[in-house]
Amino acid sequence: MTTNLENALWKVADRIRAESSMKVNESQPYIIGFLFYKFLSEKMEKEILEASKGKVEYKNLNNDQIIYEKTKNVMIDRLGYFIEYKETFHSVLEDCQFNPENLIERLQIAFKNIEDSTLGQESSKEFNGLFSDIVLDAKVLGQNSIERSENLLSIMKELNIPELNINNMDNDVLGDTYEFLIGKFAAESGEKAGEFYTPAFVSNLLMKLVTNNVKEATYVYDPTCGSGSLLVKARNYLEKYGKLLGQEKITSTYNMARMNLFLHGVKYKDFQIENGNTLTDNKFKDLAEKIDLVVANPPFSVDWKPEELKEDPRFRDYPKMAPKSTADFAFIQHMIYMLKEGGKCGVIVPHGVLFRSNAEYEIRKYLVGFKKYLRGIIGLPANMFFNASIPTCILIFEKKTLDEPIMFIEASKEFIKAKNKNQMSNENVEKIANTFNNKKEIDKFSRLVSLKEIEENDFNLNITRYIDTFEDEEEIDINEVNKQLKEIDKELEETEKEIQKMISELVESE
Repeated sequence: MTTNLENALWKVADRIRAESSMKVNESQPYIIGFLFYKFLSEKMEKEILEASKGKVEYKNLNNDQIIYEKTKNVMIDRLGYFIEYKETFHSVLEDCQFNPENLIERLQIAFKNIEDSTLGQESSKEFNGLFSDIVLDAKVLGQNSIERSENLLSIMKELNIPELNINNMDNDVLGDTYEFLIGKFAAESGEKAGEFYTPAFVSNLLMKLVTNNVKEATYVYDPTCGSGSLLVKARNYLEKYGKLLGQEKITSTYNMARMNLFLHGVKYKDFQIENGNTLTDNKFKDLAEKIDLVVANPPFSVDWKPEELKEDPRFRDYPKMAPKSTADFAFIQHMIYMLKEGGKCGVIVPHGVLFRSNAEYEIRKYLVGFKKYLRGIIGLPANMFFNASIPTCILIFEKKTLDEPIMFIEASKEFIKAKNKNQMSNENVEKIANTFNNKKEIDKFSRLVSLKEIEENDFNLNITRYIDTFEDEEEIDINEVNKQLKEIDKELEETEKEIQKMISELVESE
């Protein structure tokens, strides 16, 4: 259910697009980027006020160099960055709202100085290039600098509403509003949005499955983190965590993920997001076999280059490499490798992973039959993701060799119809999670399957092989059907007589 704040924000986004004539995907970096800039500004003001117990006035901070330097150092340590008062969102807006010709220059300086304030600091990597998607001289903003400045000013004015001031909300509300905005952009943008967005109900289900009986984690990792929503969700489901780790190939999405974590109140010391292709450039290889929890929704069946990675320790122990046209198992192998002994992994994959042959059969047999890491398969409804209408499933792994039954759940009917995509209700999510976590066997819905039976099926994990979903057809009473047909014939005969009578009366009247 959307909140009043979320509805208000989306109306703001609609007005911004209408005024600037930008398409949905064109307006996204500006609306999201300026919302984040506003957050950083208000966060700085709030922290200065709290740190000084109201004794330091942000606006006049430069009047005393000693207090200025001390305050700046405290803010960089606390928040990881520093913003001069004249470069805050509200100060720039106030100075330029009636005279926008200097706006682009003011914003360029502000964004650069925010990033520069972190140079040489522990937070430098988390802020480097964070504003790179906000191209202030882009043609989508207007044909000339005047038009661009006016459109940028319009965006800032629209976002300058009391409801979006951080003093009026806590971090989770603001962060959730940001994720709502990302979700709305994803819904409006269509297929391409699947690159960065996992629907909230799927995220919640994944967390309920993978964090069952897990209260603490030193490292939580998402190797294809998109906008970072799974990492945020994992934090919410754990009582204690050390560091959130993520890697994302697409630079603009990588920036979005870092913003998302900041907006949810995650401190720069508590997360590390890297930009790069996880399969070809594992940024966290130093943490191999040390990760407690992996949560992921990797891109479905993408191309990769296995021939270049045959000697990579992530893949070399397996009998085969994942096919070059479907990297699904390559991502799974990477995740398993990164887990420490006893660590858990929850990953969303296309159904083909369960039954495709050749190399994928060999990998599946190795993981399930030899290593015995697989704990559960949950078949999801079709048409839930923006980048794919195909059925998908969640696989739960535990890096521990256990000869125990695997839980199969056939949840393809657990959804409610929505405007564009199918969704899961809270009841759907709870039913699936409770079934899995309590190992309940329910007719035509869930079943614990022995490894022996799976081996007898030659490691084909197609859910319908193990759960009978066939519904008996209702018996037809032939005598009742004949009786109904006779009644229908009688009614038709009576109707025909009435029609003929009406025709005769019309002829006579002429």
